Amino acid sequence: NHHTAVWTGSKMIVWGGSDSTITLNSGAIYDRANDSWSATPSTDAPSARWLHSAFWTGTKMLIWGGATAAAAPSDINTGSLYAP
Repeated sequence: NHHTAVWTGSKMIVWGGSDSTITLNSGAIYDRANDSWSATPSTDAPSARWLHSAFWTGTKMLIWGGATAAAAPSDINTGSLYAP
């Protein structure tokens, strides 16, 4: 729930979100050409968050804001660039 997804032109990157107890700092990449999913690398990954915004810059995914832990949320006022 509450994840974001961006389209790169050839792949879809899904990031973050939460279930009712865990906020995620992971994601997946869908490759349309191969009809396959792969986990996003955890090296230099953005911090765990949900209810955030994201957009594709043309080379990187920009993630901004959101909230921390789903059970007791706290606003995040930071961003991160993610280059798949």
